Amino acid sequence: LLICACGGPEERKKWYFERGEAHYQAGDTIKARLEYKNALQIDPDFFEAYHALGVIEFEERDYKKAYKYFSKAVQIEPDHLPSHLYLGKLFYTGKAFERAQEKVDLILARQPENPDGLMLQAALLLSQAQSENARRLLKDLEIRGITEPNLYVMLASTHLEEGNDRQAQRALEKGIALNPESTRLRTLLAKTHAENNEVDAAVSILKEVVRLDPENAAHYLSLADLLWKADRRREARAQLEALLRRKPVQEDHFIFTAQFFIAKKQYDAAEQTLQAGILQRPQSFELHLLLGELYLNTDRSGKAIATISKSLKFTDAPAHPGIIKAKLALARIHLMQGNLRQAEKFADEVIGEVPGSVNAHYIRGKIYLLKGEELNAVSEFRTVINENPDFTEAYLHLSDAHLLNREIELAIYILRRAAAIDENSSEIHRRLARVYAAKKDYESAHFQLQKILERDPENLLVRAERGDLFVTENRFGEAESEYRRLIQISPDNPMGYIRLGRLYLMQKAEKRARAVFEEGYRRNPQSDRLLTALTNSYRRRNQFESAVRLCQTHLEQNPDSAAAALFLAQLQIARTQYAPAEAALLKAIELEPTWQAPHIALAKLYVRQGKTQSAV
Repeated sequence: LLICACGGPEERKKWYFERGEAHYQAGDTIKARLEYKNALQIDPDFFEAYHALGVIEFEERDYKKAYKYFSKAVQIEPDHLPSHLYLGKLFYTGKAFERAQEKVDLILARQPENPDGLMLQAALLLSQAQSENARRLLKDLEIRGITEPNLYVMLASTHLEEGNDRQAQRALEKGIALNPESTRLRTLLAKTHAENNEVDAAVSILKEVVRLDPENAAHYLSLADLLWKADRRREARAQLEALLRRKPVQEDHFIFTAQFFIAKKQYDAAEQTLQAGILQRPQSFELHLLLGELYLNTDRSGKAIATISKSLKFTDAPAHPGIIKAKLALARIHLMQGNLRQAEKFADEVIGEVPGSVNAHYIRGKIYLLKGEELNAVSEFRTVINENPDFTEAYLHLSDAHLLNREIELAIYILRRAAAIDENSSEIHRRLARVYAAKKDYESAHFQLQKILERDPENLLVRAERGDLFVTENRFGEAESEYRRLIQISPDNPMGYIRLGRLYLMQKAEKRARAVFEEGYRRNPQSDRLLTALTNSYRRRNQFESAVRLCQTHLEQNPDSAAAALFLAQLQIARTQYAPAEAALLKAIELEPTWQAPHIALAKLYVRQGKTQSAV
């Protein structure tokens, strides 16, 4: 403390930095960050502190912050090779291989024997499918005494690239012999055994991993997943139970286990796990939020709201992160249910405590869109974009708001900005295509769709939209070719048949349309949409018997089809068969209680029979 208080700037800077290093070595990255930042307050050009901060962010996978710190370090000290190396690793992680190679070239030009630079070079060679060259480089490093686990991981990868699993296993086993505490090498070795259906060997290795690192929940989950896939579910559950029994009790263990069960569609087990966790941690925001999400995703929205609402009583602090998360979750649920007043209430409360909350402004923007208040929506989504310029979903909704306000050029401008952020987003290019088509700029619309098809030539939605665009332009021959291409790509998908049949109907080619619908229905006998198209085709030709038989057969094969029940009722009403029609409509209502069409049809049926009270 005397050094800190009385020393000069250089001594104080060094003192803070060394304290940061000590905290980092002790695993306390929060205190380490504070000390490194204290050093930077004394010397804003202290590149070693920027590098140290970058290492923390890199290890915690906040790559955006890591890039900022390492870039600042090399800006101040262009010859700082450790920061260049981490930048190379960041580029490699982000698949910016050319930029990663530039960093490797810079490092090796100055230090040709730099082992970390050579390791990164080997990784880049692997990314280019040059497994033999990568292996030669790695073997040279091994001869020079480099025996770290990552070297053997990459050596194994060179063999796996060539389909030589046994050689990969031998490389990993050698690495384990030299690094007996390495769980990463063992985990990869277990994976190679599992992929060769050597389940017992994989299980044995993962049990050893759990023994070596019993505090890491990921190992229990990996072992449970392997056992589950091998249909050894009792053993899998035993591993998860062992995780939950570990002391001290950790809410994350209940969360991870519940998420495991959710991924396996074991919703009852997930619910029981979360409820057990809540018994242990009754005021856990995270456990209540996940349980609420589970209820929501299993069509129990009332229980979801009740469960999450309980957590609002855990603290009187309105700005507590748990309260903010709970209110955001409640706002989303109410928004999904169309309860805009309640959704807006919770979003407003969050903004009152956290004015810059991107999520709350985003929710409020969506509420304004649904209410038709496009100017307010524009304001909200602009706030979101200002806070998070890379949030492309906000750009999409902002363009929707401009379109509602008939500002087509502004909508295009916003979508172009989104495309500049995520050039590979199919949704952005599809939106642009639709906007261009709306202003009859068909050439630009086709250009946007073609961009997607160059990357993904079998994208069904885009091919369908391209065909629709041809129809809009009255280019029926090209539309027909596009729809036939759809059927060729995915013959078991109703989409191509529906569109091609409708095209023929537009051209008054009823017979060809019906043939397409019949072929599509033969390939997709569960499709309500093709049933609708084919039933209507029979009705237009007064072939009621064929239509009735089709609906009856469809219901026999698909007893949960409310659409088939409705169509059957409509056919029976047309033939004054009111009693079976009423039964069919009640069946449709039972299957889809919130679907208005069968309710309206039943009311009209009662009116037709003079049963006005029943209709009401």
